[in-house]
Amino acid sequence: MQACDAVLKAQQARVSIPRRFAVPMRELLMLQPRFTRRSGVKALSLLQHPRFRAAYDFLLLRAEVGVADTELAEWWTRIQVLPQEERVALVQARPQEPPLSADGGTRPRPEAPASSSRRSFAQLSAAPRVRNGIEEPS
Repeated sequence: MQACDAVLKAQQARVSIPRRFAVPMRELLMLQPRFTRRSGVKALSLLQHPRFRAAYDFLLLRAEVGVADTELAEWWTRIQVLPQEERVALVQARPQEPPLSADGGTRPRPEAPASSSRRSFAQLSAAPRVRNGIEEPS
């Protein structure tokens, strides 16, 4: 999104871009990484997004010029014409994909520390309350 903001800022130095155009433009760019996710519920929810069609058209343009994967664009073209039951089956048949990071890449899941410093609810409720250095009665 930093690249989008930089481009918009550079263009607005020369030409005024009304917010009614800038906001949808940002949304279309923000939806592009979600097209790579073709498994799970989020893939089907993308089809219901209000700006799906515009973002899909932008994906097709990107695929046409070689920036996006053409197989990805073809998959999204096919899934739109399928009945709901076949959509669900197609999405469920795909293997689970790792979560996306903010920049559209995959991010590793954080490992739990060996000795967690976090206390459970039972430990917290059993611990004495201390305010201003004075222990309060339970």
